Amino acid sequence: MSLSTPMATHINELPVETIDHIMSYLPLADRKSASLVCHRWSEQAFTYRYLASVRLRLKEQSLEDKRVIVEALQASWRMYRNVMVDFGNTGIDLVLILVILNKFGEWIEVFGSQTSFTSWQLKEMLKRLPKIRRLVVNVINERESYVTPEEFPVLESLVDFRSTDAIFEIPGMNAYRMMPSLRNLSLCFQRYVTGNTFIALSSVSSQLKMLEVFADFSRAPIELLDLRQLEILKLWGTNFFIHNEALRQLFMRVPMLSVLFLHVRMSTSLLQVICDNCPQLTSFGFIADRMEHRALFALHKLTNLKILLIDGCLKYHMIDGCRPLPKVETFCIYWHKKHIDLERFVKQLHYMLPNVKTFKVIGTRSKEMDHLLMHHIGKMFTKIIKLTIADFEFPPEDLILDDGFDWIGDLVNVEQLTLSGIPLRKIGCQRGCSKVTRLRLENFDYLLGENLLHVAEIFPNLRFLKIYRCTLITAKDVESLQEVMPNCVINFVERKR
Repeated sequence: MSLSTPMATHINELPVETIDHIMSYLPLADRKSASLVCHRWSEQAFTYRYLASVRLRLKEQSLEDKRVIVEALQASWRMYRNVMVDFGNTGIDLVLILVILNKFGEWIEVFGSQTSFTSWQLKEMLKRLPKIRRLVVNVINERESYVTPEEFPVLESLVDFRSTDAIFEIPGMNAYRMMPSLRNLSLCFQRYVTGNTFIALSSVSSQLKMLEVFADFSRAPIELLDLRQLEILKLWGTNFFIHNEALRQLFMRVPMLSVLFLHVRMSTSLLQVICDNCPQLTSFGFIADRMEHRALFALHKLTNLKILLIDGCLKYHMIDGCRPLPKVETFCIYWHKKHIDLERFVKQLHYMLPNVKTFKVIGTRSKEMDHLLMHHIGKMFTKIIKLTIADFEFPPEDLILDDGFDWIGDLVNVEQLTLSGIPLRKIGCQRGCSKVTRLRLENFDYLLGENLLHVAEIFPNLRFLKIYRCTLITAKDVESLQEVMPNCVINFVERKR
């Protein structure tokens, strides 16, 4: 009796279903590498199933570049489902976009473009997107190009729509007919809300789960919107603070609301109404200017609150005597003015927020306040794991620091640290921070590349470093740092000059 050695099976002899199952375990980066092995793997790595998590972004300037892109896409066999296009605003760009939609439109579920379209152009695009679920477009207010509402195709699958208000300004626009399945709506109004826009918004308001609006509602009765199903509400606009009465009526009729961000100068009475009528809020943000003594006391009614964002000038008297909010783990404060007694303020803030793990401070303005504030936060908020310090305002010359960050040694448990836009020439610290393993340095205009090596001394256990758009730091500076930090992954994005 002879024994024969079984023939080995080549991986490409496996059934398509088996290779597809193997590919399902690979993250996007690994599938991209696998697609380069051979033609068959290229097809299997990016089938219709896997393209749901892949965004095709097209952003080129020259006409020749656009033509090359279109020719390559027309030859592609991939069924792209998520496409973002930014070709500018010329007529030829619409032609190229329509070519792309003619090729992939039947599969596209997410489409976005920074190009602005007339309502007629938008109609032509939508006719080619039968499966669209999320749409992000800008519409130009050109009355001569208006189409009637009935000319727009019915988008049965559209769930998420983000746009300017121009499409809603079309007289007689029936948004419910056009978008019967709409759940998420984001609108940016160029001015106040008009009657036509409000009528169109009202036609879909009762079915919305998320509404985000940047607008002035001074001429529209926002309190009349039927938002009974709404779970997420974001209102931005400089004139909201004069409409507290309308907002009070609105918040008495949003029983499902769980996320609320208001660019509103909050009054104590409005805050009370929100806390009484929306006890299920998990995320809440507002402006805390000119509030009364113990104004934030009402927040204790929000027993499910996990994320709290406060803009404006938060003062000690507003939080004095407030009860602890034990479930809040993420806190963001927009810092505008100097407090007389920072230690007392931070101590009370910690009493109110004893379990914060993610802390973000934005907009510090004074050298002394920066150091004292962060020193007290580091000392008292010992449960912080993720900390972000950001300053997005251009500083005067006397606020540019030659050295700083002695308070970093106070961060006993911080593992992830983000520093953004801080006017600093050198990162200096007498005590290191051994717990930090992930660091992001973003938008530093004054940080000198020659001082970048101090990062290795301050953060000896760093495993990931991202340097993003720091004006004076070069690739050569990053290479020098990598030599002394061989175990750290450094992601460097250079600012274009």
